[in-house]
Amino acid sequence: MLDTKTNQDRLKETIKKTALLVGVLLAVFFVVGPAAAQVNLGLTPEIGGEIGLATTDIRIIVARIIQSFFGLLGIIAVVLILYGGFLWMTSQGEVEKIDKAKRILVNAVIGLAIMLSAVAIAQFVINSLIEATTGGGGRGPGGGMGAAPVPLSGALGNGIIEAHYPPRDATNIPRNTRITVTFKEPMLISSFIRGYDDGGTTTDTSDDTAPAFAALEENNVRVVQDIQGASPLASDQVRVGFTSDLKTFVFDPVPLLGSPSEDVGYLVRLTGGDTGILTADGDPAFAGSFAEGYQWGFETGTFVDNTPPTVLSVIPFAGSTNPRNIIIQVNFSEAMDPTTVTGNLPGFQNLRVESGGGPVGGSFGIGNGYRTIEFVTDDLCGTNSCGADVFCLPGGERISAVVRAATLGLEPPAADPAIVPSNGATDMTGNSLDGSADGIATGPDADNYAWVFNTSNAIDLTPPVIESIAPGVNEGSVMPDRPVTVAFSKLMSLLSFNSQSIRMNSQSIRMEAVPAPNICFYLTGDHLDETGVPAGAGVVPVRSQAVINHCLFLPETNYIPNISSKVTDVLQNCFYPGAASTAAAAGCTPESLAGRPYCCNGIPCDTACEFAGGAPICGGP
Repeated sequence: MLDTKTNQDRLKETIKKTALLVGVLLAVFFVVGPAAAQVNLGLTPEIGGEIGLATTDIRIIVARIIQSFFGLLGIIAVVLILYGGFLWMTSQGEVEKIDKAKRILVNAVIGLAIMLSAVAIAQFVINSLIEATTGGGGRGPGGGMGAAPVPLSGALGNGIIEAHYPPRDATNIPRNTRITVTFKEPMLISSFIRGYDDGGTTTDTSDDTAPAFAALEENNVRVVQDIQGASPLASDQVRVGFTSDLKTFVFDPVPLLGSPSEDVGYLVRLTGGDTGILTADGDPAFAGSFAEGYQWGFETGTFVDNTPPTVLSVIPFAGSTNPRNIIIQVNFSEAMDPTTVTGNLPGFQNLRVESGGGPVGGSFGIGNGYRTIEFVTDDLCGTNSCGADVFCLPGGERISAVVRAATLGLEPPAADPAIVPSNGATDMTGNSLDGSADGIATGPDADNYAWVFNTSNAIDLTPPVIESIAPGVNEGSVMPDRPVTVAFSKLMSLLSFNSQSIRMNSQSIRMEAVPAPNICFYLTGDHLDETGVPAGAGVVPVRSQAVINHCLFLPETNYIPNISSKVTDVLQNCFYPGAASTAAAAGCTPESLAGRPYCCNGIPCDTACEFAGGAPICGGP
């Protein structure tokens, strides 16, 4: 009995030590591991679903394989520890079984320790490679900690660039694509079109003298194959167009890009500095930490796009009655050429809004990855709860809206290339609108998209609120390719999802007082159905979500999305930052905000929130 008692005591002591050691090792695995895993390794891909190919960054795939492998080893180690304990418990004092159980326990714990050491080493190597290949922890191009970790990328979102097409790192782009860039302010036309004369009035095009062929200013915009020694497209190989607000420029290569037999990569470089691209005021578009300009890449497939675009949804819904402060929104099946779907009414003829037999004045803008256009009238009828202007359609009226199809050329569905810009809506490859959605573009008037709705004399000023965010507040172990989404309670203006209303701030974990390098980002949005998934064609949406698409997240960095009151619903009502929080709402009333766009932890602010001691405070000086 004495020997059995001793063995039982030894068993208890060994089990206690083993449990303590396993607990410490698992704590290291589950506490230190997630902290190091809060790294986003790549831009959320938007292309690839159409052909069923994976678009996930290869580094992400490798990281997932490693994670799964170590997870399997951890499970095996725990099973062996449990098995060794079971053998010891059932040994009944037999020395041979006890020795076997000891060996299993010792080997399992040693194996678990080796595995966790390997995890730590692998994480260190991965983080070091990320920093070495993205510039994390160092100074990016242009100098200063404000520069982007990915070379020549920071001006997207953080600088003067609002959006561009094709997106960064997009693949399988049609060979007949147009390249489009949208800036946050009016630009000098001669920066993009060689020989263009604005007559000394940079924002008034009525007295301009334009060349017969709007050729590219190739010193400022370079489109070149992504191979060593390749020459950029020549000036006369690219026709340039622009929107009436001088913010968006469209570059249409005359020859087809790429190859019919293999995928071809391209780089687009926008030149910075005093001798590069200039704003309409004559200032360098790219200055400070972005002075070297901006560059991105994409890859063409082997095909030419001959599929005409269609209309997926419209707001207001056909036949509905709505408060008169509602905007008009059209969502297309693909990115559209901005020069054909934006402009001021009644002069612009590609889009029409009429009431009582006469035109309604206002303007159409474009956003959401060039897939959404929105019309706002010029009839000022009040202010919203944030003090911003609200514009109204005629009240108590029957409103008709039309998106016009373009005149077709000799090779339908392509619009007539002799009409520049097209006299109807076209996509980024020049295909005319298929308003009937029958797969065949027939041009005006058969393929115009038209609908009718009604307005009341009421004005709805109910603000939207945030219903959910992902990733969640202080969420750890976020998958590296996960996008940032913000779901609202109402249908939203998708054009209000932009980098001036939604920001992506960052803070270094290593040095709290030092802001992390900027990462490029751009905004898109979706309308959601009742189940919370993007609403397809013919499905009635009930609310909307914003999507923040971004470049590489950096290791050991906190990222803080900031949603300002510039975000509005389809009734032009602003979102109250912090309205979902009782404490924040108490400090951010319409009176206290007084038009200020930010609310940081209940304090009205003129500048975006920053984090100090784990809490948001007003940013800036």
